[in-house]
Amino acid sequence: MSRNLKKMWGRVVLASVAVCTLAYCGTKDIDEQTKPSEDKSQAEKPVDEVSEGVTPSLNMKKSAVRQGAVGAISSKCIECHKEEAEKWQHSHHGLANRMVSKKRDAKVFAGQSIEVPGETWVMQWVEGKEIPSATVKFADKGDEHNYPMAMAIGEVPLIQYLTDVGNGRWQTSRIAWDPEKNEWFDSTPNDDRTRLDWGHWTGRGMNWNANCAYCHMTDYNKNYDVETDTYHSEWNEMAIGCTQCHGNLLPVANPTNGCLIDIDGDPMSQNDKMTMDSCASCHSRRGEIDDSFAAGAAYEDHYQLTLPSTPRLWYADGQILDEDYVWTSFKMSKMGHAGVTCMDCHDPHTAAVKYPVESNALCMQCHAAGTNGATMINPTEHSFHKYDSTGNQCVECHMTNTTYMGRDPRRDHGFHIPDPLLTKELGIPNACNKCHTEESVDWAIKWVDEWYGEKMNRPERERTRSMQAAYDGDPAAIEGLIKAYDEQVIPAWSATLLGTMQMWAGDQRVVERADAAMGSDTALVREAAAGVFARNRDVARLQKAIEDPVRSVRITAAWALINQLPVESEAYKEVDAFVTHISDQPAGALRRAEMFTRRGDFESAAEWFKKAVDWDASSAPSHEAYAIFLNQTGKRREAVEELVKAANLDPENSRYPYLLGLAYGELKDQEKARESFAKAVEIAPGFARAHYNLGLLLAAEEKLDEAAASIRRAETADPSLPDYPYARATIHMRQNNLDAAMEAVTNALGVDRNYQPALALIRQLAIEQRRQEQQGGGE
Repeated sequence: MSRNLKKMWGRVVLASVAVCTLAYCGTKDIDEQTKPSEDKSQAEKPVDEVSEGVTPSLNMKKSAVRQGAVGAISSKCIECHKEEAEKWQHSHHGLANRMVSKKRDAKVFAGQSIEVPGETWVMQWVEGKEIPSATVKFADKGDEHNYPMAMAIGEVPLIQYLTDVGNGRWQTSRIAWDPEKNEWFDSTPNDDRTRLDWGHWTGRGMNWNANCAYCHMTDYNKNYDVETDTYHSEWNEMAIGCTQCHGNLLPVANPTNGCLIDIDGDPMSQNDKMTMDSCASCHSRRGEIDDSFAAGAAYEDHYQLTLPSTPRLWYADGQILDEDYVWTSFKMSKMGHAGVTCMDCHDPHTAAVKYPVESNALCMQCHAAGTNGATMINPTEHSFHKYDSTGNQCVECHMTNTTYMGRDPRRDHGFHIPDPLLTKELGIPNACNKCHTEESVDWAIKWVDEWYGEKMNRPERERTRSMQAAYDGDPAAIEGLIKAYDEQVIPAWSATLLGTMQMWAGDQRVVERADAAMGSDTALVREAAAGVFARNRDVARLQKAIEDPVRSVRITAAWALINQLPVESEAYKEVDAFVTHISDQPAGALRRAEMFTRRGDFESAAEWFKKAVDWDASSAPSHEAYAIFLNQTGKRREAVEELVKAANLDPENSRYPYLLGLAYGELKDQEKARESFAKAVEIAPGFARAHYNLGLLLAAEEKLDEAAASIRRAETADPSLPDYPYARATIHMRQNNLDAAMEAVTNALGVDRNYQPALALIRQLAIEQRRQEQQGGGE
């Protein structure tokens, strides 16, 4: 078999676990249910005795609560800070997590029923029971289960109820309550997830302990036990209390001012980064290194921020696509870069915006007079829309809504400029057509060009095209990415572009930029640079990055060297603690499995690979990762079985038939290998490597014309590699077509003039041509 054909199993690069931690983080006004009570005696009770309706007899034995959870810590602050407390108690933060109570939830569980794909739910509060419940009948197996609903998260526009399923686990229900419409609804509409899926409400993707609790509780620790697969979660207070933002209480009140919080050391009054990092700890999509972040800590020591270098989460211009929350978008915006903070727009205790958006008062606090260096803007002149129209509202053009969880509209905090041309070219949405749904994209382009003209030819437009090309796997995308990176002034975009260029980690231009980026003042940029060195295995630079003062950078570097780190080293201990922390999720199990694989503990690796595929049986990448491991350990037929599962789960993904083709090749099943490669190029006609391997296989079967044609298609799809024209040259030699062989080998050297196989072949061709000429002359 060809040496190239044997290069089948690429390394599995496992992204940091992007933990989605918020059930709701919108800014909609609180409805009547959350208004202050007129009963003064009630209002002065500890917060979670009022708003959470805590009942001492509630069965919480599986979820340990530290002393003080019922007598809420925040209640100690209320006595002196009544105005702030009044705002906070009825805010999304103050109501982020609570116990179910009859006063608040009786009507919600008054016998309603709802059908969602595959399930029928009946809600009830049986008389004499302290806790309501839901009876769920599942269509797949026809079984029926009763789930007690003891906790609730969120308030408006929706409330999700939680059930204790044992082993310390709390699960977030699929259906949610709309307090405005007084009805149950499906928070994942048109979704056909089953109980085999990680994202089903009974699965780990909807587990409260891992995915929701940190951002809905105060001083929360997950406390996952790897050995028993159980949780012993702890917290100091339900919902987001005072200490979550202002820091821990003092052992005794300050004798000068009587305050229980160290005012001089209050993170909210120190500096903008410290304040913003506290907000970002919840309002971001991120990989979680641990859950010990506390107000005043550095975000990057506890989280790895997810950026648009991860495909399918953002559009190529940075607009939100998946449930991304707001921090990444804000970090990448010109507003965030200019120094605008969360508190400039949001009241810290209500979380509501400070001024109306309908009149543009919120934005005009800076843009009316050019305050703080902002561009002066007259909205009607700028928008070309009437004063009282939707199109004249800043947020409708620059912070469009995307609805998540069925009924939860969230504004994009990237402050993007609508660009209909990118909609036409790349399918990226624009605010114009989001509003004018009846009009065409060409209509929007016409008006944008007429109003703004050459201003639309911004560097951001070219950056977007390059990012999209990278998402699409275009080898030529690197040129535009480098140009955009060199022009970039916003660190979060620099990190995004550098992270995207990891696919070209062997390109010296990328290495040079990553090397310079290691001197950046921004940890996010250094982390992206460490990712480049992890990809190209630059051990010297990785060892330097392991000494970085910020943990997210150290983790990235240490993970790449995990196979050689001494177990007693601090770097190894950090990675081990990180992987242990995320080992309750399939992606974390894969991390753990790869860690064991790279350190040679194949028995433990097999155990964790099995957990990963069991925990998310519908995940094609999990089966692929397991297949790669099985192949590495010589279990090739079992590897094929896992790849078949992956291909069946994701039939439009060309990677799986491609890998199957390689696997069948190793098993000497040439017919299935050929069929698999043909399937790969049918799905993705531009899949150069699949065309190449199909060509090698056809050549081995002496189908030389077909082989040369297949490899020529690989050259067309990716002209940057000398392997392809070189392989075609060898086939033409076997056909005794020396002119075609010379053309192909010349093309190979045109790509890389030092490509040794082509240099050897061109000498051989020259000799053969002279020999044939001499023979012809002799005749």
